[in-house]
Amino acid sequence: MTDRALRLLVLTAALAGSTARAQPPGCFHPVVLGANGTQPELARQANLGWLRFTIRWKDVNPQPYVFDFVREDAIVDDARARGVQVLAILSTAPQWAGSNPNGTRPPADLSLWQTFVRETARHFAGRVAAYEIWNEPNLRDIALGVGWDADLDASPRYVDYLRSAAEILRSEDPSAKVLGLAASSLPDSRTAQLVSQLEQPFADGSRGSDYLDVVSFHANALTDEAATTVEGRIGEHLTSLFRRNPGSQGKPVWITELGWSSDRVGELAQRERIETLLDHLSRSCDPSRPELVMLFQLRDFPQVESRGLFHADGSPKPIARLYLGNLPFPATTRDPLGLAWSYVCRNLFCEFEANEWQVNPFVTPQCRWDFGDGTSGGGCRTRHVYQDAGSRLVRLSVLIDEQEIYRREATLVPEGSCQDPEPPTLRLLSPGAGATDVAPDPRLLVGLRDNIGLFRLDFAVDGRQLLSLARPDLELPTAELRWQTAGFAPGPHRLSISLSDRCNNTVRVDRDVFLDAKSPQIELEPPLSRLVSERVKIPVAASDNRGIDRVELFLDGLPPAVDRKAPFSLSWNTRVSDEGPHRLYAVAYDRAGNASRSATVVLVADNRPPELFVSTPSHGSRVSGVVRVAGWAVDASGSVSLELLLDGAPLTSLGGFEAVPRPSVCASFARLADPRCPAVGFRTFFDASSLEPGRHTLAVRARDALGRAAVSELTIEVAPSGAR
Repeated sequence: MTDRALRLLVLTAALAGSTARAQPPGCFHPVVLGANGTQPELARQANLGWLRFTIRWKDVNPQPYVFDFVREDAIVDDARARGVQVLAILSTAPQWAGSNPNGTRPPADLSLWQTFVRETARHFAGRVAAYEIWNEPNLRDIALGVGWDADLDASPRYVDYLRSAAEILRSEDPSAKVLGLAASSLPDSRTAQLVSQLEQPFADGSRGSDYLDVVSFHANALTDEAATTVEGRIGEHLTSLFRRNPGSQGKPVWITELGWSSDRVGELAQRERIETLLDHLSRSCDPSRPELVMLFQLRDFPQVESRGLFHADGSPKPIARLYLGNLPFPATTRDPLGLAWSYVCRNLFCEFEANEWQVNPFVTPQCRWDFGDGTSGGGCRTRHVYQDAGSRLVRLSVLIDEQEIYRREATLVPEGSCQDPEPPTLRLLSPGAGATDVAPDPRLLVGLRDNIGLFRLDFAVDGRQLLSLARPDLELPTAELRWQTAGFAPGPHRLSISLSDRCNNTVRVDRDVFLDAKSPQIELEPPLSRLVSERVKIPVAASDNRGIDRVELFLDGLPPAVDRKAPFSLSWNTRVSDEGPHRLYAVAYDRAGNASRSATVVLVADNRPPELFVSTPSHGSRVSGVVRVAGWAVDASGSVSLELLLDGAPLTSLGGFEAVPRPSVCASFARLADPRCPAVGFRTFFDASSLEPGRHTLAVRARDALGRAAVSELTIEVAPSGAR
């Protein structure tokens, strides 16, 4: 039997106890369905398990360091309450960050994007299932926040945005998937350029495709074209993708927009064409077939009949009422022939797949197999090696909440001896290529693959065997090896990893590394004065026995500035920070990943003169004899000197200035954080009896520690001596 025939052998089983009946060769892989929109109630009404909408950067981050997720929280929480998963698009930059009014020009300062992604990931951690990076970046700018209004080779590129977002998302919310490119429905030269950039290596050897969990693109009908035409463009997307970016082969493929406008083709034809295309995608035998399709869109805009599954008033169109409405929640495409499970055997090694159950992310079924040779196994996708050839009756039971909901059986005949000339492939992924230093107790990540199945993984250091793992279910694409370095002296060592397949073909990888147990030294070198203004440079002294990889500098816990080149320093523009104290520290990493943190330094940003107000005497008042002067002065420096002026000349006060508590003033100027609070009020006295009667200008002048002055003036009238 040929390999292709084996792959296409699908069994349809009768009820338990009956004889299995073979079906003609074919494939069926259910496609999970979702939709674009902001109405979780309509998604649930249409049995859709996914909702895709845009978290607009310019809306949730209207000013630097100001974030507001009220609208987005309402959508996400409503979706989760209905059992609907959320795919969020991150795009549409704010003008204050350097974008255009449409939000399609990517800001040149990548750290602004990183701050937005980090705040979003932290806020929605565990609540948003997947993030798509930008929307149709292959287009230049078509308004509505769609497009990438920049040359694709201009820095920072789309792949730079993708990489930085993926690194943050994987750190802050490891369960969330990262999607791209979100290319538009019609492949063009810019699409090809973006796909090619995914394959180009960064300086550290990684590629853009390494930061994608899922490959995404759009497949909307451009006119009233047939389903086969749209299907052809999907094929063009996939062909271009895997020819120009082989690194994405094997990744899941999601179509995040697909639909027809009912005003062009009619509502019945809209339903028929969507059904036809989904059926074709479900029956594709191509391993790169889409796993999830987001229909575009949930509801028409008012007075615009478009691609909606529902009219603008919320009433369902035929696609929602007659097709989606008849699917169980969460919606996946259904095979009318009921091809429920399949198997493929290579000699004595067989792979089993419960087609319908293993792809649905919304239920947690248990698949139990009786392999017909006295052994059993679990998992809706599993493997088994028979000890000898011969006919076997295989049984499958599917349980949800310990209740059996499905039972089938079929007869299979595995062939003879193990014959496999192709060895497995083994790659040491971490530490990456060129990396030689490792920290104590490092985690080593290896990539594993074989054409029929892996069997044994061995790990040794300096010839000492640390791990020998042999099991028939060694099928994950990666494995993590933990090197317990206790008992190994710091210095050079040789790692040896070997991998064998089920026919005992073996490959081996050796890597020379240096075990570095010493952490770097780091110290901030702040200015001599704790008061700073304008732009200030803060050097960092960092050293290590093997060399510094990078220094991260933190200001008030915000996302760090990263410096990879000595001499290390932080350039801080204090004018964009609040007046008052700020906490700074730095973390140094050596090439092995050992880290050290500096002591925290508190510096006070002071770019403004004191805030000053004179409350007594009042403007225009008549005074005589000993006059009381009172008010308050607030400054971030916490050091304010005061003097009285009369008609611009110094005026001697009686007894100097006395500090007075003014807690209400401190509360009003909390962001200045004057260390003198609450004693920021003042009072003093002067003798007006010796002054020339008539109108005068009385003033109080306040100077802060940096010499900045503020003056508060008022007019008084000095009464003649003896007058009241």
